[in-house]
Amino acid sequence: MDILVAISCAVLSFLGGIAGAYLRSYSAKKGENLATKQDIGELTAVVEDIKQSKARELADLTESLRAHQSMRSAALEKRLEVHQDAYRLALRMLQNVHAEHAIYVGMTVEIREWWMSNALYLDPSPRAAFDAAWLAFIRHPHMLGQDYRADPEDVTKNFSRLEALPPALEDAVELPPIRINRKTQLDAPEKK
Repeated sequence: MDILVAISCAVLSFLGGIAGAYLRSYSAKKGENLATKQDIGELTAVVEDIKQSKARELADLTESLRAHQSMRSAALEKRLEVHQDAYRLALRMLQNVHAEHAIYVGMTVEIREWWMSNALYLDPSPRAAFDAAWLAFIRHPHMLGQDYRADPEDVTKNFSRLEALPPALEDAVELPPIRINRKTQLDAPEKK
């Protein structure tokens, strides 16, 4: 009987060991799965927070760019208008540089008022050319007057400052052509 008890104890010990090992393995796997499930939940929350944060940043950046582009478009339109007005005034200066005194004085006042309202909208190069032309316009009649007879070369240089303004404005604007040139039309694929 002692053998039977010993065999029973051995069998029960063996089965208990297998069951214990299984339960330990099962518990470890269950714990690992639970930890993974918790980690996934935390990671998902972190990812969602990052996505929302980046979405807000993107929306803010998009709005900022949209506002900046709108401002640039408005400024571009105003700058083009100012360059056109400057061109008109440049041609009038050339036409009236030898005009009678009343017209000349009226033009000088008009140019000064325009300059004070619009100078900052001009690009740097046309701004400098306009400033030089305006001063040349003011100086020119005095250079030709009876009280002060300037050297002809100085008069020519002064007048060339007036003549330099329209090309400076044309170069600054550089509008795209309305019509595509013939070579580009020939190279373009035909529409069917």
